[in-house]
Amino acid sequence: PMRLFAEPVPADVGEYHEVIKDPKDFSTMRKKILKSEYTSLGSFIGDARQLCINACVFNAADSLYARTAKNIYDSLEVMLDRAKKWIAILKNTHASSFIANDDSKDDVDIDTFKDVKLMWPGAVELLGDSEWLEK
Repeated sequence: PMRLFAEPVPADVGEYHEVIKDPKDFSTMRKKILKSEYTSLGSFIGDARQLCINACVFNAADSLYARTAKNIYDSLEVMLDRAKKWIAILKNTHASSFIANDDSKDDVDIDTFKDVKLMWPGAVELLGDSEWLEK
């Protein structure tokens, strides 16, 4: 099951390509990520959703493919909500850093990473230590 949707459906599965006009698979999506072809989180999520929709349209509802696609689809919604929260927090942190660095402000101790620390304890330490990026 871990390899479901990993590769494009072969061309010799003609019935699939007759029914599904916009095929998606994880290896093609991975290539798009590595080539920076996704211009937004929304475009990535759109492809992932399309992959799931394709699987549910083509396969029987009780099949492993359809059930797995439904689980992925539901997980995408949770991940998208979390990503939106993170993006908002990072934008606010970025904006707060300008306020904190503004010389015209009084010497007020502003923790620009307060929200990040609350959402992800240890995140700020990771940002300061780039070794985790190399793993």
